[in-house]
Amino acid sequence: MKNFKPYYAVIFTSTRTKGDNGYSEISKLMESLAKKKTVL
Repeated sequence: MKNFKPYYAVIFTSTRTKGDNGYSEISKLMESLAKKKTVL
């Protein structure tokens, strides 16, 4: 394939526990970091 560009998929699962346990703060941090990521 002459013009083949590699693609990657990242799939993960998680199980929530009772209570927030800091989830909302980390979720906001992860979102802000993802928005800064340069797409090649």
